[in-house]
Amino acid sequence: NTWATVTFRSWTLDLNPANFDPTYYDFLSADDQNDVASTVYHEARHAEQWFRMARERAGLGATQADLEALGHPSDVALAALAHPILQCDRSQYEAEEWYESVYGSGRTHRDTTLTDPSAPYDDYRGLPEERDAWGVGSEVEREFDERPTP
Repeated sequence: NTWATVTFRSWTLDLNPANFDPTYYDFLSADDQNDVASTVYHEARHAEQWFRMARERAGLGATQADLEALGHPSDVALAALAHPILQCDRSQYEAEEWYESVYGSGRTHRDTTLTDPSAPYDDYRGLPEERDAWGVGSEVEREFDERPTP
């Protein structure tokens, strides 16, 4: 039922083939096209978040084995090790916040929020990685809405 999902263990961005079939996609309304764009960017942002978390861990001394233990494929772990985050700046602070949510002190809350059907939707939207990805999606929607029309 979704337009796209990112799968971290295989490092893939999966697009729903039924929704991207030209006989379907070419006839979407502008609002639906906007939804597609924001969803794809949202999911791509999650991939960026996971890569930035790996880069941050690499900057803190993580090894390839450490990164693979977090679920990163070996090629992603090696890329992160080749480009570690070494400075304390916004990029590092965001990566640390996402890391704490996914793997650290927020893990239990995150796992419950994502697996418990009765968990409040606001809890899901409030997860640092979701708040960020939804923000990126909203930016895409705004840009899409502000584009010149032919």
